[in-house]
Amino acid sequence: MTAVPAVHCQLLAHCQPLDGAQGVPTVPAQRKARREYENQVDGHPSWTGPADAPGTAVAVDCLTLKSNSRLSSLVSPEKTDLRREAGRRTRDDLLAAALELLAQRGQEGVTLREITQNAGANVAAVSYHFGSLKALCEVTIEHALERYLDAQIRELDALGGAATLSELAEAFARPMMSALAAGGRDLAVIRIVARVGIEPPEGWERLAGKFELARRQAVRVLAVNLPDIDRHELDFRVRCAAGMLNWLALAPVGAELATEPADRIERMLIPVVAGAFRGAR
Repeated sequence: MTAVPAVHCQLLAHCQPLDGAQGVPTVPAQRKARREYENQVDGHPSWTGPADAPGTAVAVDCLTLKSNSRLSSLVSPEKTDLRREAGRRTRDDLLAAALELLAQRGQEGVTLREITQNAGANVAAVSYHFGSLKALCEVTIEHALERYLDAQIRELDALGGAATLSELAEAFARPMMSALAAGGRDLAVIRIVARVGIEPPEGWERLAGKFELARRQAVRVLAVNLPDIDRHELDFRVRCAAGMLNWLALAPVGAELATEPADRIERMLIPVVAGAFRGAR
């Protein structure tokens, strides 16, 4: 035992009876383990309390130990902080592993074992932090979508009232172009966004407000540049431009484009998006 014996005795005192007392049935295997633990406490060289202090009169199941403020006070704040930090790291590692696999295969192609192996975590960690594989995937997708939409909304919101179609196209495609140039985690986020855009998962409506805000901002600039086109058609063009970017993130041509320098990505992509906004004349 590595803790002070008195601490172990306090833990034992707050455990649940197992010897049939108070209507609790006897559990032989757990009672045996409890008594072995008591013997270690009794036999510890630094234990000087009365012989019956830890005692064997009441056998308890330490597996059913209930947390309370008195027990929490037995654990140092430093150890508590270290455990919390380790928990945060595990949660972040699971999200990162899920992000990478979801970007490659989509939600249907991801397994719990692969995620935990890539994260260096055990299967129980997924249940502890998220509840299930489905919930982990949903949280990962939602984070990716929010990250993309927030970046796109910031770019569109910065456009002035006299912005041109090329400037609109640059702002609209900026998150995609940045991810293609950066690669790695940024590109994984974009690919998840692209998969969701093509095949929206259940519950994605939670972010419908942000999708709508991005479209409204784009339509606002389009309406100034194309006053003869009705709003419904302008909204359609924005949706088409978004679909084109989603396809690009997943198609082989997108992988080819990702090998180009950032300035060349912009020169190649901005006119294409601007053309989708402008339409035929």
